[in-house]
Amino acid sequence: MQRALSALSLVALISALCVDVEAADELAPPEAPSLRLATVAPLGTPWSEQLADSSIRAEAVGFNLTPIFRPAGCSEWDLLAAMGLGEPGALGPHASCTLTAPLDGALLPLPLLAEAFGLPTLRLLELPMLLSAPPTRANVRDDDPSAASAALADRALEAVMMKEAATRLASKGLVIIGWSEIGFRHLFTTGAAQTVDDREKLQIRAPNDRLGYAVLAPFGWLDLQQHAASSLGPLLKSARLDGFDGTPLFAGNLLAMSDAEGRVDSITLTHHSYEAAVIVLRADRWDALSAAQQLGIRGDVDAIGARARQTVRALQLDLLKEMSSKGRVVRRLSAEDHALVVRAAETERGRFTQGPEEAAVYALLREALSNTL
Repeated sequence: MQRALSALSLVALISALCVDVEAADELAPPEAPSLRLATVAPLGTPWSEQLADSSIRAEAVGFNLTPIFRPAGCSEWDLLAAMGLGEPGALGPHASCTLTAPLDGALLPLPLLAEAFGLPTLRLLELPMLLSAPPTRANVRDDDPSAASAALADRALEAVMMKEAATRLASKGLVIIGWSEIGFRHLFTTGAAQTVDDREKLQIRAPNDRLGYAVLAPFGWLDLQQHAASSLGPLLKSARLDGFDGTPLFAGNLLAMSDAEGRVDSITLTHHSYEAAVIVLRADRWDALSAAQQLGIRGDVDAIGARARQTVRALQLDLLKEMSSKGRVVRRLSAEDHALVVRAAETERGRFTQGPEEAAVYALLREALSNTL
């Protein structure tokens, strides 16, 4: 990731930081604020690097931002609890979480924030097959089969969801200071899941939430079971399950740690659901910063966010290539089968876009996406 402010940000910062030298000599320098931001991502990942970049930008404008990487025993829910906001804040972090002082901010998935604060519009990007481009429209297919779907995700974020998320989270006392992404989810199965006939022979795991189940329902499975992610390894090994969905990072970690490594031999690239992530800061901490400091830590949030997404996507593509190199067959849905799943998914989408607020945002998303490809 680039570790420099954009030219526009630098010009604004220089103007904001220029002070009368004599006047400055008469005043004692204010104490630099200090903030603590955390992520569960380990060092060396695009997500931890994004937090490190925020720390460098903060230092450039005169305050301390301490990044905390992968605190032991902590989940993303624990990070939110340590910020003292939302329902988890009333419970506090789990006993195993090693965080010893309150957090001011964190890098968190948008779906988690949507659930924590009861903001259903922030989950609309996850709707089944909403951002899954037809296979015939994938650019540079051999190099990046995700290019066309990534273009849809960018359009949905830039035209609708960045503003929507900022507005909704501001009402809950949070300021977005950066955008990233978790990525697209695909199918990881024992044997092919490319056609209707393939899939109706397979038992698949779905997450333990209503939308997570609805995301997978349109594919048509022999059985769709809801289980916690922690139980996936044993269920795959015992052949009680034939597969799951997830991002390449999730799948790679699961298969590397699971005794079921050999059973899951097929990857079907579907781009059937998408998750974004944000770096959020408590609004009261944000308000305590000067205008120059706010500009410094946030920078050109759209441009920095776009670069962060590209970095995450490059990592996901590398992980897919690595899994392919270990003997897994990587396939795509045919154009015909993709169209069948998209049509089935429209029914599931309707169940989550009936409220007036959800319907309004969904309409904006559909309009923004209509001319993207």
